[in-house]
Amino acid sequence: MNASCRHPSHRSLTHTATSHHSEPSNHTSGYTAPSSHRDRGQSPSLSSWCAHDSRSLHRGASSAEPWRLRLGSAFRATGAVAHQSERPLLVYLHDPYCPWSYGYLPSVRTLLGHIGHEADLEVVNIGLFHGESVAAAATPMEAVRRSTGAKFGPGYELTLHDAALSLDSRLAAAAVIGLTSAAPRRELEVLEALQRAFFWDGRSLSDPSTVRDVADELGLDGPAVELFAGSSRAAELADEDIRLAHDLGARRGPMLLVSHGHQLDELEGPGTSGEQLLDEYQSVLASR
Repeated sequence: MNASCRHPSHRSLTHTATSHHSEPSNHTSGYTAPSSHRDRGQSPSLSSWCAHDSRSLHRGASSAEPWRLRLGSAFRATGAVAHQSERPLLVYLHDPYCPWSYGYLPSVRTLLGHIGHEADLEVVNIGLFHGESVAAAATPMEAVRRSTGAKFGPGYELTLHDAALSLDSRLAAAAVIGLTSAAPRRELEVLEALQRAFFWDGRSLSDPSTVRDVADELGLDGPAVELFAGSSRAAELADEDIRLAHDLGARRGPMLLVSHGHQLDELEGPGTSGEQLLDEYQSVLASR
């Protein structure tokens, strides 16, 4: 396969950058197409698909134009994320089709349940898969189950034998963007609903009907969300996410970063409980 998602090892880094901060809008169930990237929040083999493996974090300059993180941080030419607000920023890099991302999400949600009142969240789509057949990939369900306790549904297990279903992370990212545009500050709820549709029900995240049904489930305007998720603008935003994730080093699996002041630290990955993430998060902030 051209891509795989891996269970990353922990890394802690320090970066320097500048940024501006703006507060997110309150939640509404209506839909407004974003005008810029982060305005969207306005309002069986481990080596083939997901491998348990370490990887380095790219710290060099970005080859693309600087992106604006929704809550005001920036990734400048120094290759750094900074957050000048007094509030820490969590940056969660994931792929909707990655089983390790699926298994990691409950721990991330638990962490946010403890600190959501004091920290902001930015979700970035990695873009691991580019049309590969799901049937051609050996999924590490047992490894993910053992490490994270994640459960996979009968629909998903049937899907693994479907040679016609391909994985397109760009389209899945556009689905995430369409949904989070209509549900600001509900990003992890959106990811949970989308990943349940795939990893439990076995539904393609590239299918507009999946996006519409997930939107309806979340109490959103399903047709409007479906329309935007299939638009060229959502595709552009998905590409921006993928470039950002690449420059941050998320090429193999999920990452959870903490940006506060002029430092960027990576928390432990899949297999870490929410309570352990909380302890690590507090240690990171206390060390600054």
